[in-house]
Amino acid sequence: MSQALLSNVTKYEGVDINNVTHAKMPAKRSVSRHKPKTAWREMTDVEKGMIIAFFHIFEKISVVATLVNWPWSTVHNFLAQVCHRGHIANAPQSGRPVILNQRDRRAITRAAEKDRSMTRLDLRNCHALHVSIRTVDRVLREAGIKKSLTQTCPCLTAAHAKKRLDWAVAQKEETAQDFQNILYSDECTVRKSANSAQKWVFRTPEEKWLADCIKPWGKTNEMGLMVWGCFWGAHRGPLVPILESKVDRWAYIDRPIGQASSTGYGGN
Repeated sequence: MSQALLSNVTKYEGVDINNVTHAKMPAKRSVSRHKPKTAWREMTDVEKGMIIAFFHIFEKISVVATLVNWPWSTVHNFLAQVCHRGHIANAPQSGRPVILNQRDRRAITRAAEKDRSMTRLDLRNCHALHVSIRTVDRVLREAGIKKSLTQTCPCLTAAHAKKRLDWAVAQKEETAQDFQNILYSDECTVRKSANSAQKWVFRTPEEKWLADCIKPWGKTNEMGLMVWGCFWGAHRGPLVPILESKVDRWAYIDRPIGQASSTGYGGN
């Protein structure tokens, strides 16, 4: 190696690397034995000096790779580049350097998880004003977070949720044929002045049904029309309008199905 290389390498205790020129570079292996590729990072000057010093002592790249905890191919390529260039400095890298460090990325991710309804523009203006919205969006995608529509569901209390869970656990041994023999019915209210605005939130696929990622709906005093319907298996019943102000389960059972003829919807 050249004198420029030796001047850039740190001397280690008990190791004289001035005679490193006698070490012979082995041929590159066809199949490397290192672990699968991990996140990329640069090798420090201290690690470079350790590689050269250990290679001078042991003259085996496999031993050096184990001591410095770097893959065999990385150690081999570094020594080959040092012999070719005559110094340990890294070559200039192409492309624009990374603007956001790990701290900035964590701040953006945590802000999106804390206030899920925040827009991308507000997120950029509050936590990363020096980058574009596309950069913020890319950081969130790398963390598995996307802007998704909230899922609408009934406004359930803790008691409602417990009853539904208990019913599901009690029916877990039922087969698909058993469920096809059950008639399911429900009512729905179409409201005149209902808020149809869609709500978007930051979430991962696993957070789809979290409390702050859904849009619950409940009873209101707005004007509307209630309709009733049912289905069983691959069949569905008629759509029946409910004109009474108050009904119970017996009203659904006693109501003649023929009243649905005026709605234009029939069963099949």
